[in-house]
Amino acid sequence: AKPPGSLGTLEDWAVTLCEVQQTLTPVAEPASVIVFCADHGAKRADATLSPYPPAVTQAVFRSLAAGISGTAVLARSAGAFLTVVDVGVDGD
Repeated sequence: AKPPGSLGTLEDWAVTLCEVQQTLTPVAEPASVIVFCADHGAKRADATLSPYPPAVTQAVFRSLAAGISGTAVLARSAGAFLTVVDVGVDGD
């Protein structure tokens, strides 16, 4: 058993889904994974905030978009759609 509330807002979403569908076994399909990628703007002000340069964010974004990252593989294996959103990656 898990402690009540240990899944945070995920539990709230699950309760809402059950209430809306009026069932204890709700369906949430199609499954989707949405990943938002960006470099933190504060990093420019203080380089010590992260040990990773923008090139790492770019590489992660490209691997997600190409479907070869761990997240992409897990999403695909679960039959989920993967959407990768650039919300401020520093680079092209």
